[in-house]
Amino acid sequence: MKFGLFLFFPIKKIRKIPGINFLMLLSLLALTLGSNAFAQSKGDRIFDKWKLQCPDSGYCTLYQGVHNPERPKAIYSLQVNRDIKRDKVHLRINLPLGILLPPGVGIKVGSVTKQIPVTVCLRTGCAVIAELDADLEKALNTEDAVEMRVLTSQTAENQLQFSLSGFKEGFEALKSIK
Repeated sequence: MKFGLFLFFPIKKIRKIPGINFLMLLSLLALTLGSNAFAQSKGDRIFDKWKLQCPDSGYCTLYQGVHNPERPKAIYSLQVNRDIKRDKVHLRINLPLGILLPPGVGIKVGSVTKQIPVTVCLRTGCAVIAELDADLEKALNTEDAVEMRVLTSQTAENQLQFSLSGFKEGFEALKSIK
């Protein structure tokens, strides 16, 4: 008998329970985002183009969202998530569905370039998660913008830009939270 990923119910029974897929997706989304997107968190702070959220879950997120002018309903977000208990910092990029997965996402911050594979895709979109290394952290704190490149087909490329205005102050606040 197979069991579900987070619930200890047989998979056959999960499909018979109305609304369970929505609840599982909601739970998984809350876990993977590292922030509670569905409730107003205490102490939300704005740093120019960046927002810092620290819900009671032990994770804090510094993030910015942008719209793709070619696909106005598509929202992309760039996040720096910090696990306060483990003092780990990760970069996360949230992408809408419809991207070409194998090449991942290319980012450029000043002279630092990275090609990061797509980590997970859910019904709501895909996520790219990577540890924030020292070179990328320094570039994020000193440059003006993050350029991101994703492919939507073998020949169509979308380029987006995230402003780093306010990032340095927001990142310092993120790191200082105990």
